[in-house]
Amino acid sequence: MLNKLMSLINGLEERDLNNGLTENDINELGFILIRNSEILGYYGMAIAGAFMANKELVNRDNVPMIIVDDIFYELSDNCKAFIIGHELGHFMKHEQQTEGYVRKINDEFEADEYGAELVGTQSAVFALEEMEDKLIELYDDLCKDSIDELELRINKLLGKEMVTC
Repeated sequence: MLNKLMSLINGLEERDLNNGLTENDINELGFILIRNSEILGYYGMAIAGAFMANKELVNRDNVPMIIVDDIFYELSDNCKAFIIGHELGHFMKHEQQTEGYVRKINDEFEADEYGAELVGTQSAVFALEEMEDKLIELYDDLCKDSIDELELRINKLLGKEMVTC
């Protein structure tokens, strides 16, 4: 599966979702992978996000869709593979919301576990650390909450005792 993920990731072109998607955009692994920075920014996300596509987008309801942004392509292949595994974990482990968006830390932990099953725990930790470094490099203190969350997620994968505020 990891090799298939990497071949899907490499060379992905920026897509304008207004031009529409088709069922041909659903890859052999059963989800759509799209590069579009505008959508993620609209939802206040960076690097990647998981959504359920509907009939308006692909002429079919409930198609898993992962959107990545330009930052995603600045990361290592290991980090990219973990991120896609993490986003797939949201589809595998959680009931998808059709309206609204509520981020829950336990959902992130479970998605991390799924991603770690694909790449290995140590590689998953390295990926989260790489994401943390990239966010610090790009946004410094503007995303302190995201950086704090990444620290919690790293500690959870490492099995460390966690203290939340």
